Amino acid sequence: VLLARVPYLDIYGMEKEGRARLVVHRSTLRSGNAAPAFCHVHYELGVDGAKRWAEQGWAVFSAVYNEDAPIDVSPGDGNNLARAIIQWARRLPFIDGVRLHLDGGSQGGYMALAMSADMFPVTSATADAPVVNWAYNFGYFEANRPLVEAFENPFESPLPVLAAVMQLAD
Repeated sequence: VLLARVPYLDIYGMEKEGRARLVVHRSTLRSGNAAPAFCHVHYELGVDGAKRWAEQGWAVFSAVYNEDAPIDVSPGDGNNLARAIIQWARRLPFIDGVRLHLDGGSQGGYMALAMSADMFPVTSATADAPVVNWAYNFGYFEANRPLVEAFENPFESPLPVLAAVMQLAD
């Protein structure tokens, strides 16, 4: 398990620094063969989840978020950080630069699909519950906002999941 600082440019062209994690099995590194890269985009993939893929021979990359490097929305700086992590992965000498799998869920699923179109070569992608129609989602959020805001604790509303993602609309 390796933690790294990853420089990138934000949507205004200003320098930022994100955090990333690489999880790779020792036997993969010792084999002398180039490892395929598994890049989990946007949301952080925990070490345990990454280890399951690393045990299958993948070098697993994910953003890491903390107070110094908080998560950004996927269409903005989150996208730029994910791209910087993928570019870092491809530059590592033990990575097979043409075997790249992109993975993500929700906003990360959206990013995995979008990046598959322009981060060539991409071998495969998985997009779990991707947000594919932002206009519909924002309309749904706004139409149902009163059902969430009527509760002192929004997570006790009839739509607790909406309470969790309402910040996207905001």
